[in-house]
Amino acid sequence: MFKGNVETLKRRLAKGEPIIVLIGQIYRWQHYMTLVGYKSDKKELYFYDSKKKYDENGKLSGNRTLKQDYFLKLWDNGLPIFNHIYIEVNQ
Repeated sequence: MFKGNVETLKRRLAKGEPIIVLIGQIYRWQHYMTLVGYKSDKKELYFYDSKKKYDENGKLSGNRTLKQDYFLKLWDNGLPIFNHIYIEVNQ
C-alpha cells in the first residue's frame, strides 16, 4: 500500500497499470475501487466500481465517473492512517 495524491495516481496510471484506491467516510463505510483512466481537461476520473449494478460510463473506461474534487473528498476518508491510500496492480 502506498500514499499519494491525484498527480501520483495519474503518473502511475500512465504506466498502463490500474490503481486500486480506498474511499470512504470515517467508519460508516470503506470501499475499494479501481482507477482505470482520467481526463485532465474535464477533471474526471474513471473507475471500475464493483458496487455499481450498471455501467454509467458508456464508451468511456470503467463503469463509474467521478469529478476530481468529489473523488478527493471520498479519498480523504477521515481516517488519517487510510487517507489517500492506493495499491498498484502489476500485470
